[in-house]
Amino acid sequence: MRNDALADLRLLETLPTAVGPTAPPPPAYLNDVQERWFPSRRGGSNAFVSNPLDVDALPKNERLMLERLCSIDCGVNWAHRGLPPDVRSRRRLLGLAKGGVLEELISCPAFGKGQHPRWKVLKFALDKYGRAYANKPSRPDTQAWLTKGFFELTPLRWLELWTELKARAYGITAWGNPLVAAVAAVSPAERAAWAERWCDEMLQSPERNLRDWVGPAIVASFGDAPVPARVKQVMKLKAAPPPKPARVVEEKVKPGQYVFFGRTSYDLAGIEALDARTKKQFLVAASKYSGKKHATPRAFFTWEAKETETSVDGVEVLHWKVALATAKKQPRYELWVFLVDNGTVFEAGSPEPLGIAAFQGRFVVEQKNRPELVELARHLQANVPF
Repeated sequence: MRNDALADLRLLETLPTAVGPTAPPPPAYLNDVQERWFPSRRGGSNAFVSNPLDVDALPKNERLMLERLCSIDCGVNWAHRGLPPDVRSRRRLLGLAKGGVLEELISCPAFGKGQHPRWKVLKFALDKYGRAYANKPSRPDTQAWLTKGFFELTPLRWLELWTELKARAYGITAWGNPLVAAVAAVSPAERAAWAERWCDEMLQSPERNLRDWVGPAIVASFGDAPVPARVKQVMKLKAAPPPKPARVVEEKVKPGQYVFFGRTSYDLAGIEALDARTKKQFLVAASKYSGKKHATPRAFFTWEAKETETSVDGVEVLHWKVALATAKKQPRYELWVFLVDNGTVFEAGSPEPLGIAAFQGRFVVEQKNRPELVELARHLQANVPF
């Protein structure tokens, strides 16, 4: 074992073991350990789907480090390192916690032969749903749409699935709020048992914000009926927040510093007609989005059409320019967007990614040790038009 690995393992052994909402904030050095042993992978913030880390092939020392890092909510991003973005899903991947409805293996014709984790099928299906209905005034019921085209579950298992998404499992977001209908579809006894199980999960999980994500939904599920004493007890913890972290809380950025303009929608013919510099920038963004290398625009459009079960003509790519509000129409940055709200930021005219990616509408920085990029991402988030 390398000496630096041994040192890092000993350092991780000193981490606090508290879980749940009272867990202390993680120490800052975890970012350095994570970057040293689990660097960013090809695929950007979608790498945990398109280019996952093979945890079974890790050397013993790296496996031990990863298990320790995934036993706490260490406050750092893992999605672009090839692992699920939430700590609970990472623990199940490593075998540190028992899997559930999202980890079950099912078939999916869109993925070809074999069995696939339900979460991956669900993510693919909800991305397809969003592509088809995001900008339409009315949409089909999400659960009914999934049942018709992908898989069926009992009412109680649908309730578990939607609760997992409320808990942000695998970074998947549900369209609408199907949890409300799922609660109404089960019996009072089943609802009470569900609430009891998730009370245990909120108190025992390393995910420190789990109570804030799931707890209000559990309380609301009882409507006018009395809320069980156990639920009241768990949610009372909200009145006693954990100690404030030592770091200074960032001031919320107000919109107005940057403007997004020049929105252009491209099909394959439009991309192929671009100049060489812009076309190269597009190919870099397309490869980061898909996690695959595409030599030509047609290769990407063909891949995207297959992934979304549509024709090449049905694939749409958006391009935005970004400027300071004080110098409108003088672009400082460019943003390529795929599948409604996922993309990559570049400096204007440069084919090299800036290090900021958009993932499900949120701007994330791929290198946390770049404070100037963190600040820019905050300003972009405050002004983004989608």
